[in-house]
Amino acid sequence: MQVEGIRRLSVVAYDVAMSKSNLAGKDESVPRINAVGRNVKAVIQWLLGRDVTESEMADALGVPSNTYIRHREAPDYPNFEQLNVLGEHFGLSPQMLQIAFGHLGPDHLVLLSDQEMAQYELQGGEVPARVAKMRSRFRLRDDTPPLH
Repeated sequence: MQVEGIRRLSVVAYDVAMSKSNLAGKDESVPRINAVGRNVKAVIQWLLGRDVTESEMADALGVPSNTYIRHREAPDYPNFEQLNVLGEHFGLSPQMLQIAFGHLGPDHLVLLSDQEMAQYELQGGEVPARVAKMRSRFRLRDDTPPLH
């Protein structure tokens, strides 16, 4: 009788483990977020200081709204190119967004301007000490022409 009860518990434990692993498989499709857990739309809204609609995001990416809604749930959203397009459209630094969402490593922070660095920190990014030290060594001269 005890053996039968243990077998039933094992079957139940196996079923629970399998259902959790199936749920975990679904959780892997969560879109990319920044270091503080914000998705790209929330980061853009935060940096702009205003609401951004789904249709604005879709227009920025050059896709219909229903296509945007479907793509925003993809595990690779936002990808490198989408961050580039969104940054350019909303007047934010594409490189900052690419670093914030893990497409570029934190060592790329050295290449950001002071304005881009301020955006990175405002959206929740933390600057590693080694990068801050490197940035303090390299400053643009006041007489340097713009790179545009």
